[in-house]
Amino acid sequence: MRLTVCTRDPLMARVVAVAADAAPSLERPRVISHRELEASGIDGVTVVDVDAVADLEYAAASRNERSGIVLLVPCDDARSVLDGLARTPAALISKPDGLLSLGSVLRDVARGHQVAIDPSVERLALQELRRRTRAAALSTKDENKISDREQQVLELVASGRSSRQIGRELHISPRTVESHIGRLYRKLAVHSRLQAVGRAAALGLIEVR
Repeated sequence: MRLTVCTRDPLMARVVAVAADAAPSLERPRVISHRELEASGIDGVTVVDVDAVADLEYAAASRNERSGIVLLVPCDDARSVLDGLARTPAALISKPDGLLSLGSVLRDVARGHQVAIDPSVERLALQELRRRTRAAALSTKDENKISDREQQVLELVASGRSSRQIGRELHISPRTVESHIGRLYRKLAVHSRLQAVGRAAALGLIEVR
């Protein structure tokens, strides 16, 4: 079975060659660049040495039903670990520590097996996933952040005042009040004043007495 190594590091190519001795069914490794990997449509086992997240794009482009992708990812690069796992490789190994198991991994992948991910790698991926989730939540929160004026309108709506009464109190027109209320509906994902008050109270934006 063909073995291809995609790396910029001659030492890493040598490490893979030595590890491949544990898998007699694999041929002598052929070393190529990441761009060659993208264009080649490789069969067999392909070891991709990932130095940057962009390298993963070449791995994804080369995959087919008869190829087993083995990703070598820096142990401290959570982003590459998570993005690498998203491409469902046959195996993902953190380097340098995980390289000790590379021989057995290549043997299993050559046999068509999916190799279990090391728990430490899974934890790193989960940490990155949580970080991205928090970042996305904060971004959404910023986009939907209620302005000071909208907060004033919301509190007056909660007190039961009409648009005309709110306008007089805030020295703005009833039409402007309705514009603020419309934006509040969109930000709170509601369709009525009652829903807006209930949603705002649930989020802790106002106190309902």
